Amino acid sequence: MENSTNIDNLKQDNSTEINNIIQQIEKDNDTVKQAPNVQFQEQPQYQEEKQPLQNEPIEINASMTDILLHEFKGTLTFIILFILFSINNVDELMGSYLSFVWGDDRLNMFGVAIKAVVGGVLFYILNKFVL
Repeated sequence: MENSTNIDNLKQDNSTEINNIIQQIEKDNDTVKQAPNVQFQEQPQYQEEKQPLQNEPIEINASMTDILLHEFKGTLTFIILFILFSINNVDELMGSYLSFVWGDDRLNMFGVAIKAVVGGVLFYILNKFVL
């Protein structure tokens, strides 16, 4: 406040707005002077302690067959679906319901494509929702 000018030294203006502002400043100054000394302390900033990653193995209470089934469930699902869709009875059943996929005593290319799409959808559904 060493470089500030005292309000009394300022040129007085008859403008009511300026007088209102000056009165408000004086009122605020009086309030601050009458208030007890309040010191604001900075709150310490807490930093998360970074712990180094430890290469400790995680214990899993599962049997070897559970682990193998979990690891190979997608592969086993594919093998089972492939065997089921390779059976000739499936081709004949498909040909009896969808006659346009059957030709020359076997599935035509369109039938093979439909069978592949159905197998893919079944594979997705089994992996996503069942297994």
